[in-house]
Amino acid sequence: MKTVTVKHSWFSESDLRLDASFHLSDGVNTKRIIEKHCPYPTTTLRDEANELFKGNIHKRVYIGSAEYGNMFFTASDMFKSDVDSGRYISKKYSPYLEELELKKDWILVTRSGTLGKVVYVTEDYDGKIGTDDLVRIKPAENQIKRGYLYAYLSSKYGYGLLTQSGYGGVVKHIEPHHVENIKVPILPDPEQDKIHKLILDAATLRVESNKIMKEVQNDLRKKCGLEQLSLEDYEYYGYHSPKRTARAFGVKKTNKLSISLKAFNHSKSLNQIREKLMMNVNTISLKEAIDNKGIYHSSAFKRVEVEKGVELLSQKDIFKYKIQGKRISRMYPKKKDYAIRNEILISGVGSMGEGDAFCKVILVKDSVEGKVLAGEFLRMNAKKIPYGYLFSWLNSEYVFRFLRSYGTGTTLIRPIEVFIEEIPVPIFDDDFMKSIHKRTNLALDKFELSRKKDTEAINLIEKEIEQWQES
Repeated sequence: MKTVTVKHSWFSESDLRLDASFHLSDGVNTKRIIEKHCPYPTTTLRDEANELFKGNIHKRVYIGSAEYGNMFFTASDMFKSDVDSGRYISKKYSPYLEELELKKDWILVTRSGTLGKVVYVTEDYDGKIGTDDLVRIKPAENQIKRGYLYAYLSSKYGYGLLTQSGYGGVVKHIEPHHVENIKVPILPDPEQDKIHKLILDAATLRVESNKIMKEVQNDLRKKCGLEQLSLEDYEYYGYHSPKRTARAFGVKKTNKLSISLKAFNHSKSLNQIREKLMMNVNTISLKEAIDNKGIYHSSAFKRVEVEKGVELLSQKDIFKYKIQGKRISRMYPKKKDYAIRNEILISGVGSMGEGDAFCKVILVKDSVEGKVLAGEFLRMNAKKIPYGYLFSWLNSEYVFRFLRSYGTGTTLIRPIEVFIEEIPVPIFDDDFMKSIHKRTNLALDKFELSRKKDTEAINLIEKEIEQWQES
């Protein structure tokens, strides 16, 4: 139980609020720390922003591709490690696109639902369209650096200040004018510069990582003799052009997929791509490319949440830039439930929405290794070929569509594993596969270093504020 002795002056400063939750909140506590213990001058968010706004509420007219649309990001999309949201809104029929456009080096704050989460806009998001559910901060850098401002707002102290003014019942909201008076300590230049550089380095590394991964995918596609997929090459849920004709085709009893009656599992266009791949290059099945454990899952175990313990990662957690799961007791997970370095994970349950993580792939590195994995992941380890190469192939747009075409279920879809085991894996000379492997690991190592620098910058601020309270 948390308690605090309330001073008479606190009532007048809080419009005579009597609810204990307000006076015990992290935001109010942070205000007191800054006012009483901060040894430095302060500025406000309003004084450090050239502009502080949320963008206009607008009608979203979704379309199928980038030809007539702009990529659109919801608030949750901005926290994913993948810079492709899978959503496009019409350039012609969507109003206020200019006001909703994101720019490099802005700072974004979620303002609806899950409040107070902070994003630094990298080059990859420049010019893309963001939801109105994001407060946009254009840093002015009058007395504080933009990287330092981002790290401060991202810290647990900044989070408390951002969320304390939330209003609403079931769905909470904050508005730009609610946060404009947030006080920001003006740390000495050396400390600010160190934090600022860490955040800028993190942003640069993230962009470099994404660039390498795109280059790897392009090289792999060309080596396989395949073209980039178009909307006509696969079935999908969501917006369809009125010109798109209904598809009908027969399936032979001898077809390996004949054990399924779901038409979605028998995509004729994807089967043609699969056949073209197998004609162009030598292939083996995925089952042949992985070790004798085959495709496996974590066990079912009791989840008892605790303050400390081991971190449990779900699909919701693992595809975010900042990976953070729940803490559970170590008593119940088994040894096989812990993530092993360089194993490949496929998101094994979800919906068919284009922005959903279902069938996305991840390679276990520093931020996931040793943590407990929820049972919905399909797990595997490479055997005959380099794991980085196998991951890159499974991470390609072709395999993503193959995986999604082999699903069963209605609201929640799960892949049919016997079909997945037959997915073809192209085999090339050792030099090419090792090159893909090496570049893939380089990209993922840069991404991991980006995460570490981002975390280090935030930790520096939190330790600084903790020192004030101890002195």
